[in-house]
Amino acid sequence: MTKRNFLGIVVIVALLVTVSWLRVPSGSGGLHDRIASTVARTPTNGSFKASALMDEPWELLFVFHAYLDEAYVSEVMGFEWTNADRVVVDLSEGEVALVFTTTDEVVSYTRFRRVTADFADLDPSAGYPYSTTFTKGPPSDPIGFPKIAVESNVSG
Repeated sequence: MTKRNFLGIVVIVALLVTVSWLRVPSGSGGLHDRIASTVARTPTNGSFKASALMDEPWELLFVFHAYLDEAYVSEVMGFEWTNADRVVVDLSEGEVALVFTTTDEVVSYTRFRRVTADFADLDPSAGYPYSTTFTKGPPSDPIGFPKIAVESNVSG
């Protein structure tokens, strides 16, 4: 192997390591796609069940937006989540973190772009139970983010 080939390989490996290290995991790519599909199939002013968002067993859905810190996330969820620093703290204004939990652990999560569906108006201190019904409202701005709101939030 020539010195030039060796340097090329070193540069490529260094770039791959850097990109994979900087990439924030989204939890489950399938989860993001499923939520996006559920919202897309829901007509404007229609509703969808939180239970339709994920197959795995879960109890509460938390919706975190930009500018929240790890301590707040842990306080709201009632337990420490080790990925909070990489998922919630680094959110941009164009994203929310949808975090599905059981009593004491995160089951799955995804970073969700608001252009797909805007969950950002939901209360980050509320845990939305499996039985929650959400509505897909019309966009409230010219950019066209469909607004998601709580229609009913009945435990059970």
